[in-house]
Amino acid sequence: MNGKVETKLIYPGLADFYASWRDIAGTLVRVVVGIMFLMHVSAKFKIGAAAVAANVMSKNGLEPGWRLLTLP
Repeated sequence: MNGKVETKLIYPGLADFYASWRDIAGTLVRVVVGIMFLMHVSAKFKIGAAAVAANVMSKNGLEPGWRLLTLP
């Protein structure tokens, strides 16, 4: 065994299409995941890190979250 494994194609007739899209698919996945990430955290960016931290602290039972967050 030489360490290389041939992938069994679902549709062997599309082998040329698979080969031509191999590099493009990696970039496309990165772009889509990046857009999903930005959509998910855009609200957190708008309200700021202090508000997000206070919210997380209050959800975990560390009340009052804002006072604990601002301690030196």
